[in-house]
Amino acid sequence: MVDQALRDQLLRDKHIVDFERMPCCRYDPRELDQDVLREFRQATQSRFDHESSDEDLLHQVGAIIRNQANTGYLFTHAGLLFFAANPQRVLSWSHVRLLRFEVIREQYKARGLPTLPAYVLQRLGFP
Repeated sequence: MVDQALRDQLLRDKHIVDFERMPCCRYDPRELDQDVLREFRQATQSRFDHESSDEDLLHQVGAIIRNQANTGYLFTHAGLLFFAANPQRVLSWSHVRLLRFEVIREQYKARGLPTLPAYVLQRLGFP
């Protein structure tokens, strides 16, 4: 017999649903990392309305979605991981994998293995 957890895993593995875009938890603006949000606004100011509210911006990029009753917002998994100050409070098993490829954009198909500067590896605990 297939339980719900296995069914959900199969849907994600077959790319029928995207785990990153699924609702995660209730959105609370106090949980935002304001520094990350500020940097995101600066980096994307040409694509989004600079004067929009935090909620409007986060909704436009898919970091939050409206709840079914249309009375508030929910974080998506990706939105929580990227914009929350402490995402592991909700997703305790989560982790971030950093990849860096030294290749120009036009040659991305021939990028080879990822590279990270030695100081980053040392900070992450690698020899």
